[in-house]
Amino acid sequence: MYTKGLNVQMKRRDIKSIIKKGIAPSDALELLIGSGKVSIAVLLPSDNYNIIYASDELVSDAEITEEELSADRHCALDRVHPEDTDKLRAAFDKALTEANTVDVRLICNNSGAVKWLRCKAFPADFAAAEGAVALIIRNVTSEVTLKDDFLYRNERYKIYEMTTPDVLFEYTPNEDKMIFSSNGANGITQNVITDYMEQFRTSPLVHPEDRERFISALLSACRTPVTATLEYRSMVIGGGYKWCRTYYSSAADEHGKITAVFGRIQDISTEFARNRELIRKAELDPLTGLYNRTSFENHAVSAMEKVREKEKLLFAVADIDDFKHFNDKYGHRKGDDVLMAVSSLIEKYFPGEITGRFGGDEFMIFTAAANCADFCDKLSALAKEARVNINGEDIRISLSIGVYITSNKSVTYPQLFEWADEAMYKAKNGGKDTVYIEEESSAVS
Repeated sequence: MYTKGLNVQMKRRDIKSIIKKGIAPSDALELLIGSGKVSIAVLLPSDNYNIIYASDELVSDAEITEEELSADRHCALDRVHPEDTDKLRAAFDKALTEANTVDVRLICNNSGAVKWLRCKAFPADFAAAEGAVALIIRNVTSEVTLKDDFLYRNERYKIYEMTTPDVLFEYTPNEDKMIFSSNGANGITQNVITDYMEQFRTSPLVHPEDRERFISALLSACRTPVTATLEYRSMVIGGGYKWCRTYYSSAADEHGKITAVFGRIQDISTEFARNRELIRKAELDPLTGLYNRTSFENHAVSAMEKVREKEKLLFAVADIDDFKHFNDKYGHRKGDDVLMAVSSLIEKYFPGEITGRFGGDEFMIFTAAANCADFCDKLSALAKEARVNINGEDIRISLSIGVYITSNKSVTYPQLFEWADEAMYKAKNGGKDTVYIEEESSAVS
């Protein structure tokens, strides 16, 4: 396990004495299993800090060559970064009377790589080399790198904090503490919440429908390093909620344990409203403002999946009778007036239902209700009220409306539409200007 001294042969009992005197139990264990993370060296400050013993781990870590191993002299300061030699020399000198610890940079011989070593120096006190200093050395390169990266991130965080309108946050899992920072007219203000997880579960800060996703994302970021985004609704002062987008990242220590979750919260309510408006426009028929054929089907299918036990499915298809006559006699612009007049009545009588334009002069209405009579009465009232003013002439609009009603929850949308469409054609074939209602196997008009 130990390399022959560079110019003094050390006995095994001397090494055991050094381990017993200056090494922590965890470091001793790593020495015994040969993990390569801990090494030992012995040097003589009185002899220009000449190394008289180095363990295999240090020889490997420092990339000491065979030629150097056989050399008569090997100064402990030769490989140390120039900026760290003075503090290492001081640690060696101090170690003659008391133990002390110092972090220094080691420049490797072959690769030129720089490694950070944490050196605990203390009196070696053995007969073979009077006045010797022993070193217990741990490679802490990853730890220092993580610390430097953390400091760099923290500095960037502070700069961003001073310049961004977004809300910044830092959550520390081991303390269960959340700190929100915002830059306002009076400078940076902070809101510190302790016992955050406990308070969050009863807090209305996040919309109830988004709360589970929010807490799941935070807990996941506390378990493993992650960089991600999350959109949710957050409460605003005065009541109500706004849409936010959170960019977050977790930071871990050298052992991979999450120490903090950082992030920023951006108000995307304007962006969200704009996107919703674009989606809404894409869903609507541009002339009538009702759902177009595709979006009507999507909304109807979604509603069919949520039907309550006592409710029935009601699907109506309405077709303007002799619509071609309007276009031929008055022109297509007046024909559009007819379409808009019918759509306005549909919105008037069925404001909370799913309504759409199938195309041409055909309209659709879907709902789920326990009171089917009320739905049918509204259709009859709509048909009687349908009128349009063309060139000062009040003209009645004739509608053929077919309705299909079923309590079968397993029916598909295409089936439901087909049956309602067939009912509409029965109304048209029966003389037009009527509402034909078909409920499962029975039919009335």
